[in-house]
Amino acid sequence: MYSFLKGIIVGNSPTSVVMDCNGIGYELQTSLHTSSQIKVDKHQPCLLHTYLQVREDSHTLFGFLSKFEKEIFKLLITVSGISGSTARNILSSLTPNDVHQAIINQDLHTIKSCKGIGLKTAQRLCIELKDKMMRLSSTDKSSISTVGNQKDEVIRALEVLGYSKRISEQIVVQIIAKESQDYDISSLLKKALNQLQAR
Repeated sequence: MYSFLKGIIVGNSPTSVVMDCNGIGYELQTSLHTSSQIKVDKHQPCLLHTYLQVREDSHTLFGFLSKFEKEIFKLLITVSGISGSTARNILSSLTPNDVHQAIINQDLHTIKSCKGIGLKTAQRLCIELKDKMMRLSSTDKSSISTVGNQKDEVIRALEVLGYSKRISEQIVVQIIAKESQDYDISSLLKKALNQLQAR
């Protein structure tokens, strides 16, 4: 029903955003991967690709910064036992590309690392989705555009989650300085969260 929405983000939490589209406020459920890269800015419109999940007792609108993440989400919820919220949890624990590769490579360990996913569900995901994941167009895997500096976006996301800005900045700077590999925002955020939770 809705392919995408374009408007001003007026509210942002780790699991949802509120978008003002010409005076109508839409609440969209998001993964941590998407919400961590969205900035509340009344001067900068944002476009989110959307999926409307209709159930007997609810209508839930999900939002994604990339078409690729949306396509991954749509495949995940075709598997028995994977609800919209479970698919969102998977895409909050792993990047869309990590989910794509883990299922193609039948990497059960990586898939099981997601909250709420046990061995049997991980096996079912691999069996049912491997071929479909392989058919996803490479053009759908375009990088998600980010707003502002990568480090600042991660620190802001950690603040939203309730962590101190000063401590978050120390952790993020240490990760970037100590390791030479390049991180996307979601991977950097996940690594920072692991360190903060271990303190």
